[in-house]
Amino acid sequence: PDPARVWEVAAFLKVRRLASASDVIARARSGDLYDESYFTKRGGGAPYVGYPASMMLDASAWWEEIAAEIVERHRPRRALDVGCATGLVVRALEQRGVEASGIDVSAWAIEHRVTPAAVLGSATSLPWPDGTFDLVVSQDFMEHVHPDDLPSVLAEQVRVMRPDAVMVHLIPFYPFDPPTQVDAHLCQA
Repeated sequence: PDPARVWEVAAFLKVRRLASASDVIARARSGDLYDESYFTKRGGGAPYVGYPASMMLDASAWWEEIAAEIVERHRPRRALDVGCATGLVVRALEQRGVEASGIDVSAWAIEHRVTPAAVLGSATSLPWPDGTFDLVVSQDFMEHVHPDDLPSVLAEQVRVMRPDAVMVHLIPFYPFDPPTQVDAHLCQA
């Protein structure tokens, strides 16, 4: 009877039973996995149900809290949000006076972006020059990076950082040992 549970089961079947692990990895790398149903119908990924912000006006406004804490702790001038989805954190940083940019591999997310500072692209090849940002952040992104791609994703982030920059990754932790693929999460902390 709970629609969210129905979509959670559908997402599980779509990703874990109707596709091979290699297909899921290929679709995640290309961005095809992160389609409209991923952002608007999944049950398990609570922050993503009801993207973009215009459809997700709950009181928690987690992206506002993240942006406020980033600005308070790190005082960035230029920030990059890697895996920004529709750019909620990017926009919240912009509203706090930060020159913020974001990148996401999902064409659907970028088509529904909330700021033009969110662009389509891959975290393995960032389109900014060396030393551009004094803060690189991601929120619920790194677990979507396949372990084979992790070195290049991190190297790209370091490349676009200034020498005194800060890197902040907010990553969910799971109690599984050894780590296993969970839905669209290709690795785990």
